[in-house]
Amino acid sequence: MNFEDLSTLRPDLAFIAHWVPKGAHVLDVGCGDGAMLSYLHSEK
Repeated sequence: MNFEDLSTLRPDLAFIAHWVPKGAHVLDVGCGDGAMLSYLHSEK
């Protein structure tokens, strides 16, 4: 998933994901459908 896909699917999460720096560690507590985590895993 790339940023355009995330922006189309969930613009609210794309806004948040934009602020996560490359190489950051992220704790996912299992809320939602996993779209943001998929993007973060593949792109950040």
